Amino acid sequence: ADFSNRILFPNNKGGDMTRLLFPYVIGLTLAAVMMGACHTLRNFAVPSFGSVVLNIPMIAAGAAAIFILQPQLVSELETKSPLVMRSAYWLCWGVLAGALLGNLLIPYLAVRQGEGLRLRVSWSHPGLPRFCVLALPLMVGQSLVVLDEQLVRVFGSLAGVGAISWL
Repeated sequence: ADFSNRILFPNNKGGDMTRLLFPYVIGLTLAAVMMGACHTLRNFAVPSFGSVVLNIPMIAAGAAAIFILQPQLVSELETKSPLVMRSAYWLCWGVLAGALLGNLLIPYLAVRQGEGLRLRVSWSHPGLPRFCVLALPLMVGQSLVVLDEQLVRVFGSLAGVGAISWL
């Protein structure tokens, strides 16, 4: 995450939260695959329940941060004090726990509970070339949007405080 943080935000000296939340992105990607596997097995309740379970650890971490740090936190909310940053770390840990529990573990257990899933790639399937031709404009279009957003972030972080939101 340090390498990607230096590339995406050259002037950002922080990055602790990025390092904390980077596994969330990987977990969310794997969870999407697991939820897709549940859908192929016609199990639609588990993927929707996994998204609900994601919110429970986040809310619990936020509530715990407020109740444990509450006396000092209320007076320092307007500043970027270490206490306020510590409560933000609590939320980051809640997001990470929610991703592991709700989006990765539950669909994995659901796929294992059923008849299992065998992945087989058939490069000779007659629909594969048609799919690639139809999906190419979507892939290019989405890539351009993501590339534009990343360039705005890189140049905005070089321009000064608040420039990313201005752009």
